[in-house]
Amino acid sequence: MHEAVYRGVQAGQPLGETVIVVAGELGISSEFLRGWYRRAKADRGESLSGELTGAEREELCRLRKENREQQQTIEILKKRPPSS
Repeated sequence: MHEAVYRGVQAGQPLGETVIVVAGELGISSEFLRGWYRRAKADRGESLSGELTGAEREELCRLRKENREQQQTIEILKKRPPSS
């Protein structure tokens, strides 16, 4: 079901006033459908709101994970006794 929603919004189908009807037919909330639409627009480079593209979201997740791992390494090294 989510793939059908994504393909529809990826194709650039406007949501307009029918978003509530379409969301109801798909069994999802209208806000969920609007979110998919905003992300699809961002992925097509049509977003004016500063919405991140899919690639940017993936990079952000990767960088946050990398940062978390580095912070853990730093904490481990701080607890290590100094070598003579």
